[in-house]
Amino acid sequence: MGALLLCAAAMLCAGASAGAQRPDPATRLFAMLNAYRAEHGLAEVQHSPNLSRVARLHVDDLEFSPPAAHCSPHSWSTRGQWSACCYPRDHSQAQCMWNKPREIAGRDYPGYGFEIVCHHPRRMTPEIAMACWSASGPHLQVILNRGHWTGVAWKALGVEMPEHYAIAWFGRETDRASKTKPAGPYAALP
Repeated sequence: MGALLLCAAAMLCAGASAGAQRPDPATRLFAMLNAYRAEHGLAEVQHSPNLSRVARLHVDDLEFSPPAAHCSPHSWSTRGQWSACCYPRDHSQAQCMWNKPREIAGRDYPGYGFEIVCHHPRRMTPEIAMACWSASGPHLQVILNRGHWTGVAWKALGVEMPEHYAIAWFGRETDRASKTKPAGPYAALP
């Protein structure tokens, strides 16, 4: 009888473990970015549904329409409901990127957005994205508010990472949707 109860308890525990879901990769990356900031004495940045939407659209755009060789991954193709642009590596078209959240989200996110991108030829993971960004001075400056970003208080963060790209958008304005919509899986991170 004891062996039967032990077996039944093991099956229930196994079923409970199988039913528990691990956060999706974008949610894990969001948590890792905030944990990295915390390690460096910086405040957590609130999840932004609107910046996450911009990140999702841009990841899809990059996956299906990679930028031309002379354009950086901050570029946007002609295949969506947005203004197409080539963002050259000299950053001379920065407004192209900065305006995307306002262009796509409208009144819901009226501020500028500042994007960091990482590409990997194989399947992107949160760990690969963090290694990529922490090894890149300009990306690290955005994440840790260093250099040009010293004194900037990030109030919104949107992340997406489905295939070969990881994208994080940082914003100086609070996302209006954050106050009216539940944070979803972002609220329940370990």
